[in-house]
Amino acid sequence: MSAQTISTDRPGDLSTRQISVAARSIPEEAMVVDAAIKELRSRGYVGLRTLTCEYHEGMLILRGVVSSYFLKQLAREAVHKIEKVNMIVDAVEVVASQPLEQMPRDTDS
Repeated sequence: MSAQTISTDRPGDLSTRQISVAARSIPEEAMVVDAAIKELRSRGYVGLRTLTCEYHEGMLILRGVVSSYFLKQLAREAVHKIEKVNMIVDAVEVVASQPLEQMPRDTDS
């Protein structure tokens, strides 16, 4: 079964405090979070190691900042097959390491 993904650019949309408390008090939820973190770290990208996960009643929330949309998609792909995850809320932000106007330009053309 594939999990549903919800993407949000407003991290304050969800009650982080309530979800975090629930994940700490229920072993099943902690096991899902541990599995998600393990999957993210197994991908071999340093940018995925800084992401955090929260889980509550079938919903896995991904939070953090990555440097590209590729890493954002890779994070969703890494966790979408975890047992008991029915929905993924993608609250991961993409922030470039340098503003576009400061990036070096190709002068060979």
